[in-house]
Amino acid sequence: MREGIVLTSMQSEQFSVLRQNPLVFWNGVKEIGKECFIDKQIKEIIITPPVKVLGEGCFTNCTNLQTVELPQTLKVISKSTFKHCTQLKSIVIPNSVKRIEEHAFDGCVNLQEIVLSNKIKELNYDTFSGCVSLKKIIIPKSVKKIAVGCFYYCTNLSYISIPSKTLIDTRAFCNNKFNYYYINKKEKRVYFSENLPEATQNISNILNLQVCRQAFYDFNQNLVNFVQDEYAHQIIEAANKLNKVGMALPYVLVRDMVHDGKFDEFFENSHFTFFNKEMPKELLQKINTYSENFLNDFYSFAISLGCFSKEKMLDSQGKQTNTFVYQKASTIFVQLNKLGAFDEMFDHTQAICGCDMYSEPNQDFLNFCSFKQGKDEYVNLKLLMEMNEVARNIFARIMPEFNNVSKFRTYVNSDGKPKTRSWKETLEKYLTQSSFRNVNSQNEDIAELFATKDLQQTHFDQAIKIRKVAKAANVSAHILGKELKEETILDSITKIKNNTEKLLQDSKVLIDELYEKQFTYEMLNKYDANNFVLGTYCSCCATINSVHYGKDITIASVCAEDVQNMVVRDVKGSIIAKCTLYVNKKYGYVVINDFEINSKYKKNELHDEDDCIISGYYSDEIDSPQRHERDLIFNTFMRGIKAFVSEYDKQNPNNPIRQVNVGLGHNRLQEQCEQFKVATSLLKVPSAYCFQDAQQMQCILYKKEEIGEINNTVENIK
Repeated sequence: MREGIVLTSMQSEQFSVLRQNPLVFWNGVKEIGKECFIDKQIKEIIITPPVKVLGEGCFTNCTNLQTVELPQTLKVISKSTFKHCTQLKSIVIPNSVKRIEEHAFDGCVNLQEIVLSNKIKELNYDTFSGCVSLKKIIIPKSVKKIAVGCFYYCTNLSYISIPSKTLIDTRAFCNNKFNYYYINKKEKRVYFSENLPEATQNISNILNLQVCRQAFYDFNQNLVNFVQDEYAHQIIEAANKLNKVGMALPYVLVRDMVHDGKFDEFFENSHFTFFNKEMPKELLQKINTYSENFLNDFYSFAISLGCFSKEKMLDSQGKQTNTFVYQKASTIFVQLNKLGAFDEMFDHTQAICGCDMYSEPNQDFLNFCSFKQGKDEYVNLKLLMEMNEVARNIFARIMPEFNNVSKFRTYVNSDGKPKTRSWKETLEKYLTQSSFRNVNSQNEDIAELFATKDLQQTHFDQAIKIRKVAKAANVSAHILGKELKEETILDSITKIKNNTEKLLQDSKVLIDELYEKQFTYEMLNKYDANNFVLGTYCSCCATINSVHYGKDITIASVCAEDVQNMVVRDVKGSIIAKCTLYVNKKYGYVVINDFEINSKYKKNELHDEDDCIISGYYSDEIDSPQRHERDLIFNTFMRGIKAFVSEYDKQNPNNPIRQVNVGLGHNRLQEQCEQFKVATSLLKVPSAYCFQDAQQMQCILYKKEEIGEINNTVENIK
């Protein structure tokens, strides 16, 4: 065999036929190729010189592999090389090895001992993740960094020695058996260990990690930050106090309090028993699985609401009552949980984000939230949750300023008579007036909408400017010169009800059909304020504050004559999906950037091995309600497109629409689009419009067969 050959998976079959045990590589092999021996039933491997590289996944899932001998010529152990080699118990990495890539020993559940090369500079992502039998490891001086997840779920790892200058990522360890952290200055090493050494004369900075583990839900994930924190000993003291009252708080929350010098004041003025008693145990267990940011928001909101405050509620005359603030606030907190505020991470957390945990509880706000209409009907609390669907961070925005909010409750009408607004109108008015400067009758619709999106003054000013540019150029509100909007169910039923009883009876079948039509389309008026914030409805970048190409699409959809947004609304009239159309009038074709839907309808999207979303593909069953809803939304888009083409062709009989294509770049209705023919060549869109998702692949949603496919090379659109 020639010197320097790369062994391939095809050649590996020869080894399988030979059934060598141990498996010994012949002279001349310099590299074992990608997935060369994946899933093979090998028990022992002896790798000889001149092998330099173990290719990606070359021994993945060799579940019988027990012994491996590596040569001094080896330089690289690639990604997933020994992943899920579940019988491998020990391995020595020769000092010739300079790089071990991510997942190299991921899931080696019986790996008990590993000796690392003294030439390795970095331990990568998930290198030893899930090595549950690994108890001890010594990191060489050469290692400059231990990456995120390197020792994730090494649940029996009880001793690790690390050079003091090695950088350790925040989440390098999780669920390990570390009870102590200490430094040996003589050895210039730091240690995480289950026990302290017998000889302690050279060690310093000893931290008892058991104290924090009892007190903090997310302590393990913040282990490195904690031990490097100059306030570590004060945090330990805070943890001790919390342990005595049986209260667990997130590490990041306690850390911030200690850093700000606020923890002692908080602890002395707090009552924890009622909160612990009132909170559903399953809720507290569930939030333990959430991110540190969510935990911080969750408890910051509880604190700012007053769930731990020992103050007493005051009556209308300002006198103390027998009710404590913590009682009322915790009751509201429980009701929020019943209303689904904490059901799914991030779905409703906008209700509890951004609260200042050092602010004083607002008793007027607590009374407002506690208002009942009928048995257990917290009508105002329900109102806030409903408004939170469109007005982000509504709790944080109105809770500390509730006294100012109340001032908008009453007003004087044009006749000089005092009037009272509903609470919904009051909150909307406050959000609008308090959010932006220079609000007037010409831009109040933008202010009202932007106030619900938590956008900034600069974005408000930009939107006004864009609209002025469009109006100055006399840009028509519609490409067609007329409104194209599908009648809603309620509109249709109202129309029928206005007719005679007989007509209503005759139309029963029609009514039943209308109730089946859950979604309606609309070519969105260019001067509608929603054009600036469509991305907020659909979690895409098409918003005025986008840092990506979405800002350019937003501007084009208002200012460009040949671009317009189409939206889909649900039965309530809420926007739940959108697409942006470019119309080439000269050559008679339409390009849709992509179809976007909001988070409610794109749940269960598939992820790749790096946990990145695979846009438009879902794990739902074929006959599931979720998939049925996405089909209905897609069908609504198609009805809108057909209606647009029909009206356009009437107006342009000599040059009708020949073809409609949609991009598949990040299309959230990818599966539905793929039922149509893939275009052999792309329909072009001016580069200034930034139709990024239509630049790689397109599907043909509509085509006039008698005209034939468009030769879009006739015009090189700039």
